[in-house]
Amino acid sequence: MNAFKQTKWPWPGSLIIFIAIGGLLALPACQLVNPLGGQSSIPQSTPFSSNFPLALKWQRNLDSASALTPRAWGDVLIMRGNSLLRNQFYALDMRSGDSLWERDGHLILGAWLSEQGKLIVGVGQSIQVLNIRTGELLWSAPSFSQVSNVAYGEGRVFVQVDRSTFRAYDLETSQMLWQSSVEHQSTIHYDARHESLIAIPLTHPGNYSWLDPISGRLLRTEENKVPARSFPGTWPIVENGKIYEGALVIDAATGTPLCIHPESGGDLVPGANGDYDLPLIGAMLYISTESNLVAFDTVACQPRWQYQPQGTSGREQPKVVSNPAVLNGVVYAIFSDATVRAADQQSGQEIGYWQAQSVKYSFSDNSAIPGVAVSNDTLIASFGNGQIYAFGP
Repeated sequence: MNAFKQTKWPWPGSLIIFIAIGGLLALPACQLVNPLGGQSSIPQSTPFSSNFPLALKWQRNLDSASALTPRAWGDVLIMRGNSLLRNQFYALDMRSGDSLWERDGHLILGAWLSEQGKLIVGVGQSIQVLNIRTGELLWSAPSFSQVSNVAYGEGRVFVQVDRSTFRAYDLETSQMLWQSSVEHQSTIHYDARHESLIAIPLTHPGNYSWLDPISGRLLRTEENKVPARSFPGTWPIVENGKIYEGALVIDAATGTPLCIHPESGGDLVPGANGDYDLPLIGAMLYISTESNLVAFDTVACQPRWQYQPQGTSGREQPKVVSNPAVLNGVVYAIFSDATVRAADQQSGQEIGYWQAQSVKYSFSDNSAIPGVAVSNDTLIASFGNGQIYAFGP
């Protein structure tokens, strides 16, 4: 089963806003010294491809100079445009690229997910629930700070309203059901296998905490058993009764480490951006690091393969600048040379690539983040500059 879980910003709202504004003001300087802080352009007139397994279906240019990673649910694609003063939600039809709705957002957009035909987003100091096809606001609730983490389970939306404080709301009625706190700054996750809530620490040391999803009552805590050198501090995935943090796997019921790869706190940690989607398919987690794509076997606790394309025409070796996505046995990701590369899911061998005119990426302030998304038989590639392309068989 292809389960997509999202990683988010693990900072309080005031700090996020300070960093975002400061980073945008300092962007020209960052572009001079940081190759991952600027825009890469390809000198060509039209896109081209080489053995790319999919055909271009449609393309759109958003009314935004920068864009953040896309998400797709069924036939609805959600995009976020990003600028200094405002953010914009764009909902597009996956089949045609036609616009379904647009909606203004606040300066900072936090967590987001979709359940039961609803889009659940953290916008500023509030949680908002929208109709995913129409954009209609169904209900909203205030927060103490930037909502950077939401989860869903048993008809409830679980929201991080402060560094270590969580609330539960009924998704249909918007009724607040409980509020509970833990000791350390943590993110909240629903473990469907054990029907429990887990508060996972974002810092080391820190305790794992388990809460009753019905009442919010703290059930127990366990000391973090992961050595500090291996603690990645990335946003975790909770699936199949396990916690996945890059090349680190933990039992979700006990907090006991099951796999600690020697590079779990280093090279095999998801890249610098904190807004990536990571596909988990069976026991295989696909990770985009700061340099390459990795298929990590979470049972064998070692990479099955690592892929990084070679530079062409005298250019430097391109680096991966987006999340990975898997469609029909092929892993896709965007690279710094403005290509979408396709690698075989089993071997990691390159199948082909599709070349765009340019790509924009700035991870220092999260102002432009390329990304890929899949739904049904469609691959979406967003190049961070407002250019959106859809591919299919």
